[in-house]
Amino acid sequence: MLLYPKFLQIIMKALILAAGFGTRLKEVIHDRPKVMAPINGKPFLEFVLENLRKNGIDEAVIAIGYLGDFIRDYFGNGEAFGLKISYSYQKRPIGTGGAVKLAESEKFFDEPFFVVNGDTYLDTDYQKILQFHHRKKASATIAIVKRKSVGQSGLVIQNRRGQIVSFTEKPQEKRSGFVNCGVYVFNPGITRFIKKKRFSLEKDLFPKLAKKGSLYGFKINENFIDIGIPENYYEARRVLSKKKQRIIEVTVPARISFAGGGTDLPEYFTKRGGCVIGAAINKYAHLKLKTWELPQIRVKLLDFAKEEIYPLGKILPYDGSIFDLYKAAINKFKPSGGCEITVWGDFPAGSGLGSSSAIAATLICGISALNGKKLGNNKLARLAIELEREELNISGGWQDQYLCSFGGLNYIEFGKNGKVKVLTLNLPKNRLKEFEENLLLFYLGGKRSERAQQAFLSKQIQEKDETIKAFDELKDITQKMRFALKQKDLEEFGKLLHQSWLKKRESSKIVTTTLADRIYKIARNEGAQGGKLLGAGGGGCLLIYAPPKARQKLIPSIQKYGLKLLPFAFDLKGPQLVTYED
Repeated sequence: MLLYPKFLQIIMKALILAAGFGTRLKEVIHDRPKVMAPINGKPFLEFVLENLRKNGIDEAVIAIGYLGDFIRDYFGNGEAFGLKISYSYQKRPIGTGGAVKLAESEKFFDEPFFVVNGDTYLDTDYQKILQFHHRKKASATIAIVKRKSVGQSGLVIQNRRGQIVSFTEKPQEKRSGFVNCGVYVFNPGITRFIKKKRFSLEKDLFPKLAKKGSLYGFKINENFIDIGIPENYYEARRVLSKKKQRIIEVTVPARISFAGGGTDLPEYFTKRGGCVIGAAINKYAHLKLKTWELPQIRVKLLDFAKEEIYPLGKILPYDGSIFDLYKAAINKFKPSGGCEITVWGDFPAGSGLGSSSAIAATLICGISALNGKKLGNNKLARLAIELEREELNISGGWQDQYLCSFGGLNYIEFGKNGKVKVLTLNLPKNRLKEFEENLLLFYLGGKRSERAQQAFLSKQIQEKDETIKAFDELKDITQKMRFALKQKDLEEFGKLLHQSWLKKRESSKIVTTTLADRIYKIARNEGAQGGKLLGAGGGGCLLIYAPPKARQKLIPSIQKYGLKLLPFAFDLKGPQLVTYED
């Protein structure tokens, strides 16, 4: 709906600011103005002009300067593009405000007119912005949109009437708020407020208008595209060429282990065979992968509030940081295109819940899906082992990768020939629920070095006969636990869990801590039948097996020491992957 009746023949005009140097886009576009950056065979500015014409704009004035002839030669008088085009030429940089002032002095505008940043595309209803401008009797109106982070944009604060009371350009803040979209409506003579020739709309004019109470903000829901930096330019290429963004979401469960830990170390099972019993739980590693046009890979770790960006197709060096696992996955599985990978977990750091293996599995699933490959559970577990044990040379066993990759309650055998057999322990639903309810998980905290613990155990196996003997007995207990579960004898399972913990303590002097031993003793005194420290030891989570009647006293007794109870349930599905387009 147009604002004016057709018989009035009001000509809608817009000034397009296209005289910038585009210094931040030099690595992508260096031989032409940034507004002429190619997208699907056309310059970006052509998309801007098509959008203006669609919104009822009849005439466009393009403010040009640096390499301006490039723009003038392409668009000419605008006849081929369905509107009338004039040019306002700047001999030297005069700022966005100076460009408006120059166009006004050249008498291009005698009615309210739009001003559009040439490097910004906003697909919205311009007529509604103009109607709002007239209704509020504003001197200037800015199209604004809400964003999660306002840091690199113009932050707008307005009152209930829509009046802007504060405008701050690039406040470098991470908070959410309304920001400038780069589309404005101005009354003729707007720049009389500024006397100097070179000035900025954002830094000089808008703050002054806000103080005068004559600047308004029109809220829109559509997002705008600003090609000022390479990342945004590639996103603009995707959006304007109608290429859909592929999104891949992966969840992989963490795990708890009951017995057999240590016998899954290759140093042991390749000589004597090993076995473990464990279960996946509903604490997950999450990954969200989004494709983009930029030839880069961005990795965002939400739990640590850190991110790094890597060039696509390069071998990334390891430096011992938390990003090594992600760089290893990129090096080994080679994403087929640029993407953003965001990772987070439902578990605390150093929990002993197999979190690193769960994260490794999410990375492998996500990158494989990006490359068009779907992995089975066994293949996923093997690749996770290769990633951690071979690519990164991290000492450790194989149980975490299998428990996370398969899900459910499992008995896993590790053969001398390196073959692995996963056997699901199928308990009836009511028995499985009872088993689940008898388990309590407490987070001890404390600093753990999984690498140091596993390396120490590997060395003990090679040097100490008593360690091997303890693992032999631990393997025997694990097999008895499997039989107890098969017979649905949960009381016997609890007793065997206690025996398993005692044997695990014998295998290594650093497998436990003074605090863990104290808490475990309290739990036993309050009626717990068994338990164990999860992971390689030295901290993390303490698993307690206790009948419901013991919980009333047991939980408060342990929580007195500052331990956090982590509610959980078994995960019976294993890794989940969803892909879609946006």
